Amino acid sequence: MKFLIVILLLLMTLNAKTYSTAQVKKEYYKVQEMIKNGELRVKKRGWDGGNILEKSRLYTDKNGIVRFFLIEGGTEDSAHKGEYTYDKNGKLIFSYIRDANVRECLIEIRSYYSGSRLLKRDKKIEKCKAQRIFPLREDNPRKAFREVDND
Repeated sequence: MKFLIVILLLLMTLNAKTYSTAQVKKEYYKVQEMIKNGELRVKKRGWDGGNILEKSRLYTDKNGIVRFFLIEGGTEDSAHKGEYTYDKNGKLIFSYIRDANVRECLIEIRSYYSGSRLLKRDKKIEKCKAQRIFPLREDNPRKAFREVDND
């Protein structure tokens, strides 16, 4: 029995799609086109905590698989954004995190993934130290989406 489980896990690993950075970019643009064309179902949530606002959108395909997750928030003088793109199997392939404020602080981090492996990470940091930013990896977008209260 254990042998059969090991064989099944091995086959699943071998069948898992691996990506290059170029393929991740292509898949990202494909998902953005699906959003633009209204091919994905969207759920929205928001939270207003007085001076802190947060909203999120969860985009799923016709099979209910998450393809894109967006979370944005901020205050009067700052803005935070996290974008997460998933392949047709619901696996994270790309994240874009942005944090900025009126003091000319800017953090942008683009991360490209193939399975659990990080392919590439591009960082742009100007005039600041790390502030509140969303996670670089969001492997459970449904849970993250539920954590934003409805307004």
